[in-house]
Amino acid sequence: MATNWRKDPVLSFSDLDMDMTIDPLTEDVSAITGENVVRQSLKNLLQFRRYEKPFHPEIDSGIMDLLFEPATPITVIQMKRKITELIQTYERRVRAVNVEIIDIPDENSYRIDVQFQVQNRVEVFRATVIVERIR
Repeated sequence: MATNWRKDPVLSFSDLDMDMTIDPLTEDVSAITGENVVRQSLKNLLQFRRYEKPFHPEIDSGIMDLLFEPATPITVIQMKRKITELIQTYERRVRAVNVEIIDIPDENSYRIDVQFQVQNRVEVFRATVIVERIR
């Protein structure tokens, strides 16, 4: 089924690819569209620390601060709560968020899986981010 991107609000989302891959046809930085834009936005939101985003010092995921806490179930619960609040506050294109956090103690890291639905869509998408302690 062909979809007119002007009528479908999800397809009208577009942004630059943060991997800076080159489009072979235009020889310019490639663009991403649709749910991939929302996925990239969620990954960026999860990695922001206070004062890292210009003109928005209030955006802080709080995850990086919790990385140096003891790896207990309480820390995982705090991370889930902070992630859910962050997405509900700053990402209006997303609804029905489900956050799953897996502790990887051998690598001093957490794998964060965010399952989400984009507004006006039925499909469930997933964004995965691995955050790790680096000293």
